[in-house]
Amino acid sequence: METSEYIPVRQRSAREQQAAGVTIPYFHPAERDHLPVTYHLTMVKFPADVLNRLVVAARADAASKEYLRNPLDCRKGLAYRPMPRETVNFLRHTCLNRSSEKQAHIPTGYTNSYDNIISKIERKGVDVAERIRAFKVNVLHLIASTYPDLALECEEQIFHINRNHQEK
Repeated sequence: METSEYIPVRQRSAREQQAAGVTIPYFHPAERDHLPVTYHLTMVKFPADVLNRLVVAARADAASKEYLRNPLDCRKGLAYRPMPRETVNFLRHTCLNRSSEKQAHIPTGYTNSYDNIISKIERKGVDVAERIRAFKVNVLHLIASTYPDLALECEEQIFHINRNHQEK
C-alpha cells in the first residue's frame, strides 16, 4: 500500500503556495517560484483587557513626548477606553511580526515591523504604490482575523486605502 507524504504549505514551492491561496511577498523573485517561501505575517494576540491597557499606555507615552503633544488637546485625562481606530493603529505598528524576544523592548521600527517592511518596499522601487497598498490591506486582514471585534474598523480602513489608491 502506497502512502502519500504530507508536505506542509510553508514547505511547498511559491507556485504551489500561490495555488493554495497564499499571498507571496513582494520581494520574492519570479525566477525562484520553484523554491519555498517561508516569510509570513504574524500578529500578537492579547486578551481584550491587556490590549486596552497597552493602547492606553501607548497613548499616555505619546502625550508625554513634547514633539508629539497637540497644543489644542483639551482632554482632562488619558485613561478613557480606546477607540477601535486607535487600537487597530496600535496593533499595526507594534504587534506585527514580533518573532523574537530580542525585539520585545523595541516599540516600533524593529526588524520586519510595519514601517520597516514599507521602507523595504520603497527601496526596491518596483510598483511601489500598488505593493504598499497590497501590504497595508493584508495587514488589516490579518488584524481582522486575529481580533474579530476590530473587523469593522479594518474594513473601513481598507475602503479608504483602496479609495485613495484609485484617486492617484
